[in-house]
Amino acid sequence: MYLLDRDEVRHVWCSHCERVALQATWRELDECPYCGVSPLDAQPWEPGEWPRDAHEDYTEEPVLGGYYPLCEPQGGQVVGAIPTK
Repeated sequence: MYLLDRDEVRHVWCSHCERVALQATWRELDECPYCGVSPLDAQPWEPGEWPRDAHEDYTEEPVLGGYYPLCEPQGGQVVGAIPTK
């Protein structure tokens, strides 16, 4: 099933910009609202999915627009913060 058609998914993480948005926003735009990539780069923000399976400290309720890297934060970015660039 197409991720954006799954009503039970509330938040979506983009593997390209590593930010979190509401699933409804992705569905409306049919792309990441922050970097414009296709839904193929989207992952549900759920336990057992990227990046939460690798980071137990990532909260169930993420900051919308927040940066949640799969690996170490890059370029002075702060986990959970909304990038200013």
